[in-house]
Amino acid sequence: MTLQTRYPVFGMLVAMVLTAGVPAARGLAGQEMSRFDILVPDLRPLEGADRDFGREVAKELREVLNTLLTHRAIERDAVKDALDEVDLKMEDLDCVRTRQLAAMMNAEVALCADYVRGPDGDYVVEAVFWVVQSAESFDVGTTTGSERDEAVVAEHIFRHFDRYTMHLRAAANCEGFAHSRLWADALPNCDEALRLNPAAQGTRYRRARVLLELDRGEEALEELETILEESPLRDDALQLAGYTAATLGLSDDAHSYYSRYLELKPGNVTVRMRVAYELSQAGDPHGAARLVRDGLELAPDDVDLWEQLGGYEFLLGEEVYRARDTGDTGSLAPDAVGHYRGAIEAYERVFSERGPETSARILRSGAVARLRLDEFGDAVVWCETALRSYTADAALWSVYGDALRRMDRLDEALVALDRVEEIDPDRPNVGLRRGSWLLEAGRMDDALTVFADVAAADPDRADAAARMVLVEAHANGVQKERYGYASRALSAVRALPGLTDETRHEISFWLGYAILKGAALEQEPRTLETARSTLPSFQRVLELFGDVGDYPTRVNVDLAELRSNVQTYVEIQEAIIRRGR
Repeated sequence: MTLQTRYPVFGMLVAMVLTAGVPAARGLAGQEMSRFDILVPDLRPLEGADRDFGREVAKELREVLNTLLTHRAIERDAVKDALDEVDLKMEDLDCVRTRQLAAMMNAEVALCADYVRGPDGDYVVEAVFWVVQSAESFDVGTTTGSERDEAVVAEHIFRHFDRYTMHLRAAANCEGFAHSRLWADALPNCDEALRLNPAAQGTRYRRARVLLELDRGEEALEELETILEESPLRDDALQLAGYTAATLGLSDDAHSYYSRYLELKPGNVTVRMRVAYELSQAGDPHGAARLVRDGLELAPDDVDLWEQLGGYEFLLGEEVYRARDTGDTGSLAPDAVGHYRGAIEAYERVFSERGPETSARILRSGAVARLRLDEFGDAVVWCETALRSYTADAALWSVYGDALRRMDRLDEALVALDRVEEIDPDRPNVGLRRGSWLLEAGRMDDALTVFADVAAADPDRADAAARMVLVEAHANGVQKERYGYASRALSAVRALPGLTDETRHEISFWLGYAILKGAALEQEPRTLETARSTLPSFQRVLELFGDVGDYPTRVNVDLAELRSNVQTYVEIQEAIIRRGR
């Protein structure tokens, strides 16, 4: 009885699993289907075992394999012809040469098998299938048989080929679902493929990628370590392990994996830069900068590495700068200073090499780094040099304006903002910045004119403009008892079109409060003249306090009591006016 007869499901299973990868087949009615080739050399005798046994097992195995719809064994004569071409004999085929021969003959699968005679006289056979293209193996295991059991041994190997095809189906599904980004569907198929063939490193690698996509990074790293224990130089596993470790915040481990990966490609700057980018994208710009610095030790004059290092140092400086307390007006953290210094050094190296060809992005970042370090003069000089090459770069003009303002060269800074607006009329917040700079310089009237233009052009920016004035009026008006200054400023912005109710309520309260405090001081003589001049002010306060919403409650002010006090002032002024008449 043949194996195909004993296991009828096997032929159908293999057909379902593998025909998707088989070249287009012809009709089944008496016509042959294109099939995968399997190289089955004679099993190799060891320690003086009888050669005939291995030849007969191989013959039996080729016959049963040829009953499959999806695979066929290469005939022995064809194998011998190929061996003649390379001046080898069948007995020369160890496993390495078998796989090399399979590749030369375009076989998809190769069998490596050898045997020895055991103490009891039976033969002990060990066999493994190799997938030629992926270099993955499928272990058949060990079987024993007497010299008359060639068919039994062939059956054992054939049955494991059944298991191998089931592995292929699960592995193909694992790969297909992963390719379609259906990670949850891919995982159980990867698991099944590895259950059937734990040695399938390609599937294990794919499972690691799936686990990473499912946010199971720790498990992914364990899978990659399993691969690397067996194949320490497998570059794709080292690269993915580095990325995975970085996503887990294991910076030292990520650097170790990537360093091992780069040792396989020494001196390849392009690969190093790509790896550093991957590391940065995984959330570890520190590790990326570290890899680039390692590269600069090998190639200290490589301008591309200097450019990349400058980018990472600037990014790290910005991370520290933006993470600071927004109310902190003190000096920069030492870490930020170090990173900005590193960025400036790197960018200067790039500029010294490329000169006017240096990218505008690098020049802008170099200027910003100097601004962060309060080196305003250097920033101005750097910008002026850069603007010779990039006269129409709005962002560069913007940074230049900032540097000039910080040097108290406000008029020149405003001219720079004008240039920004000419180059990029749609650039946001230019008007707000202009008004803010004028406020900072104490030029309230000019700032109010600018803010009025901003709100007229874009009412959505009215709130931002009004709040800038509100902050200034409160700090340098109300708190310093300059009530007239605060009242004029707040009256102007309260009239801006587009204010939200919340902003208008807050302005109304502080405007009313400023008018109230100013009028209360003015009415102190309590003369007819002061009564007549302050009565309208107190009445205006009552009107404003009617438009404050719930703002007083939010700042713990008793509005009823405040209104009662204002009403008392009104009555006093009215009484003085009546008496005076």
